[in-house]
Formats: sequence, structure tokens, C-alpha cells
Amino acid sequence: MSEFIYNGLIKTYAGACRIPNVNEEHIDMYLNDIWKLVDQINEKGLDLNIYILNSMVLAFCNAARTEDMVMKVLPLYEKYHIKPDENTYMHIMKHYLHKR
Repeated sequence: MSEFIYNGLIKTYAGACRIPNVNEEHIDMYLNDIWKLVDQINEKGLDLNIYILNSMVLAFCNAARTEDMVMKVLPLYEKYHIKPDENTYMHIMKHYLHKR
């Protein structure tokens, strides 16, 4: 498993959160699985990178979990000394646009 594969898995969960009429129970399961993947990344000594963090932001935005995104995911950028990029802000702005 590499950072690229982990990123792809997280993006898959992000896409699954956007499926129309998805059950909230399933969304909870997807987001919990994302945190398990982050634990695996850390256990393997791999670095969280901008792509993985942006995929996490996308997943939490697609799941409409604003508070978790703000309180749990965004602080990871600072923790790992990664500057948010245009994709980070694009995901967040689209989320707030849909949420209004």
C-alpha cells in the first residue's frame, strides 16, 4: 500500500458519500473507515500529504459533516505542516455553496 492507493481509497469513500439517498449509517461507516485508513498510514510510517488531506476534506464535505471537517480534518494540515491549496479551498467553497 502506498500513499497513492490510500488516497484512491479515500476518494472512493468521498464519492460514495455523494450517492443520492445514501443511508446516514453508511456515511458514518465510510467516514470511520477513512479514519482507520489514516491510522494505517501512520502505523506504516507513511506521510499524510496534500492529496490525502484534500480527499478527506472532500469526503467530509460530500457527507455534509461540516463540524467534523472543521474540527478534525482541517487541523491536520497544520499538524503535518501542509499548506492548503486551491483544491482544498475549492472543496470547502463548493460545500458551503451547496449548504448555503
